[in-house]
Amino acid sequence: MISLMCESMFNGAPQQYPAFHQRFKQLVETKPLGDALKVTRLLQFLERPALLGVQRYEPLSGGLAKALKALEDRLGQPFQVEL
Repeated sequence: MISLMCESMFNGAPQQYPAFHQRFKQLVETKPLGDALKVTRLLQFLERPALLGVQRYEPLSGGLAKALKALEDRLGQPFQVEL
């Protein structure tokens, strides 16, 4: 699990979000684990600055859904604007 975790770390780069989200879904989200454990696992897969954006959701009821929505809203845009 450690090697998978290191390969799956996400720092908040929007272009890496789709791959990160897919890996997280496969490794954690689809498993029969409680919400609290899933959100803890999510935080273990994140690095700064992405971690700082969602760690406040850990103690909340429905924290996983709230954290994933925050990541999706901020980083899950399928387009990139270039100047």
